[in-house]
Amino acid sequence: MRLLNALCFASISIIAAYSPVSAETLRTEYQMIELDQLAGGLSNPWALALLPDGRFLVTEKQSRLVLIGNGELTTVEGTPEVMARDQGGLLDVVIHPEFESNGLVYLT
Repeated sequence: MRLLNALCFASISIIAAYSPVSAETLRTEYQMIELDQLAGGLSNPWALALLPDGRFLVTEKQSRLVLIGNGELTTVEGTPEVMARDQGGLLDVVIHPEFESNGLVYLT
C-alpha cells in the first residue's frame, strides 16, 4: 500500500506541475487529496524520481530531464540524445538504490 500511495503522489504531483491547479483539494472515491503545485512550465512531463534531498527529477517526453527544487526548474545537461515521436521519447527516470554515494540515474 505504501508503494501505491507513493505512485499516486507522483502522478498527482506531475499533474499539478503540468497544468494550472484550479482547486486546492480533490475529492476521490476513497479520500480527499490536497494538491501542491511544485513548479510550472513543464512540457509533457512523463515520470518523476524523488531525490534524497527532497528535490525531483522529471522527464519530459520530448527529451528534457528537469530538476525541480524550491519551485524552480533546471534542465539537467548531458542526457543522451532521444528520438521523441509517436509513443517514444524520454520516459521513465529512476535513481540507483545507492544514489547518494554513486549519483547514478537510469533513464528509458
